[in-house]
Amino acid sequence: MKAPTVPNTSFVDKEFGGVDQLLEYCKALPKIELHAHLNGSISPESLRQLAEKRLAGTVGEAEAATGALSVLEALEWKDTFDLKDFFPMFKHIYALTNNMAWLVFIVHGVIKDFEDDGVRYLELRSTPRDDASTGLTKELYVQTVLQAISTSPATKISTRLILTIDRRHSPEVAMQIVDLAIRFRDQGVVGVDLAGDPYAADFDCKHALLKAKAAGLKVTIHLGEIENREAESASMLEVRPDRLGHATFLSEQLRAHVYEERIAVEMCMTSNVLCRTVSSYEEHHIKEALELDHPSILCTDDKSIFASPLSCEYALAASTFSMTKQQLFDLSKKSIDAIFANSEEKTRLRGVWDTWAP
Repeated sequence: MKAPTVPNTSFVDKEFGGVDQLLEYCKALPKIELHAHLNGSISPESLRQLAEKRLAGTVGEAEAATGALSVLEALEWKDTFDLKDFFPMFKHIYALTNNMAWLVFIVHGVIKDFEDDGVRYLELRSTPRDDASTGLTKELYVQTVLQAISTSPATKISTRLILTIDRRHSPEVAMQIVDLAIRFRDQGVVGVDLAGDPYAADFDCKHALLKAKAAGLKVTIHLGEIENREAESASMLEVRPDRLGHATFLSEQLRAHVYEERIAVEMCMTSNVLCRTVSSYEEHHIKEALELDHPSILCTDDKSIFASPLSCEYALAASTFSMTKQQLFDLSKKSIDAIFANSEEKTRLRGVWDTWAP
């Protein structure tokens, strides 16, 4: 599957010299990625490599590999998704990444892919998991991902970790994940996320998120992904999250609150259009946010599932909304303000952008 394009030929030719030059500029542009799910960012090549290695393993491994290969086959032709069908795909990917060796392999690959695409600061997010068949525990999962981040061969990118609470988790499990985030905050964990299938469960982890906030951790929440969840969204906003993921379906009152509080929004254009929560790129809610100069960060969500690296998201924004080179650069640099790392890291990154400035 290839990500769709939104041609605006006359503007692109005038500002960039053509589509190829636009893509080259967007890839070279230093970028911030703040909404990247680890297991949705594994390249098809890495996923296939994992699957093929495990096809020769035990019966359980072979079954897992077959499931992952079926996901790859589906992605080769799929150009739209339904959220109800989207999340079940991940069980096949999780089955391939259920031990320490494979976790290190995929983390190294994902970080290198982002670096090669011009990303200079990355916040990966992932849900700590248990797997009795391999001895994996939530704690060991976090330790392994952090070890992989610290040993990544990529040298031009700085990476942090956000621990994700799944909507289907019990309040007790949500608290366990927050406790892990607090425990490992000095080793690269910078925040907590709430994600998962919005159809699968109601919002039931407010106390855990409030504990994270009280401990000084940053919080980001997948909010307003589907329609008719106004009460839930209002309850989520009571946590006073530092960032929001998607924020697609909000009442005028709630959106006004988000704008007034200047809560940064992680915008995933291709993800929203392919999942049909937004009708088109032209109608994406980032348009209004950009017009109002609201803090907005272009992100990928699941770059390999949707076949759209971050450079393509910038190219789509440029073509769709007639954004100049300077506007793209400014949008990218402003994203530094929303990262969960400390002020020293923000200052360092601004220096990187100033050195590159067009």
